[in-house]
Amino acid sequence: MNIIIAVLLAMVAAAVFALGATVQSRAVGRTVSDHNNTSGVVGVRQMATLLRSGRWLGSVGIMIVGGLLHILALTLAPISIVQPVGVLAIPFAVLLAAHRARALPGRGVAGAVALTVLAVVVFVAIAASDGHSAPRLDASDIAVAAAGLAAVAAFLAAVGGFGPRWSRCLAWATGGAVIYGLSSALLRADTMLIAQGEAWTGPVLWLALTVLTGFAVGGWMIQHAHANGPPAVILGCLTVVDPMIAVIFGIAFLGEGSRLAPVHTASMLAAGFVASVGVVLLARHHPESDHLPATSAAPVERCERGSCP
Repeated sequence: MNIIIAVLLAMVAAAVFALGATVQSRAVGRTVSDHNNTSGVVGVRQMATLLRSGRWLGSVGIMIVGGLLHILALTLAPISIVQPVGVLAIPFAVLLAAHRARALPGRGVAGAVALTVLAVVVFVAIAASDGHSAPRLDASDIAVAAAGLAAVAAFLAAVGGFGPRWSRCLAWATGGAVIYGLSSALLRADTMLIAQGEAWTGPVLWLALTVLTGFAVGGWMIQHAHANGPPAVILGCLTVVDPMIAVIFGIAFLGEGSRLAPVHTASMLAAGFVASVGVVLLARHHPESDHLPATSAAPVERCERGSCP
């Protein structure tokens, strides 16, 4: 019975995440348009405006509710059952976009969503089959790995300043997902260090500070993604890259997955590649990928003339 309740909660959480991302996308898009920002970069002025926006703050509240529901689901069932359900946020976001456009998703979008969801389910299911962890951690190795992933995210942020909107959105969302995945892995490492009896030591404190900073930086990068593309693409990156980064980090530096057979590791790599292809296809073929996710400049002008409902 608990498993059934957990799955239902996770499904509701996925729908809530999709709704929150959609509302946030529109809020960020409107702010970028109001500031006549054609670069798709959320600067200090735009961020200050968002912090005063009821719609944007509401979207953050919606995302928090989704997170709490997901955490509650994890208390009732194993992560191998709950985590894959979160991928449903992608089709939920696509359906919301279709409702706004009053048109069914195209075959390219539907195929990309199906490919991504299936691949992520396979990846997480294999990764969750081994819950083994290292007996002790090496904080220096973790620090070097964290710096490397931070550099990858910084590179993606730089790439996000060039090219068409769909590729900018993909770069910013992927960078934010890398930071989120790294933050989750560091949070896990922090709890393991505390369990080793190293509470209030230097490594535990700097890991905690890095986790808090990571979530803030990752959120800032996701706002840039919202300024350049639709929420379905952003959710696709988050639900693919975030767990994969966390799982790979856990296998490489936290001793998790050490008992996985080579065929399982190869299957995970293949599933990760397929999921990545699915997200790229979703970004390229989504009908909103070449436009701002919310009101563009032309609709804003019509509203100023009083023709908006």
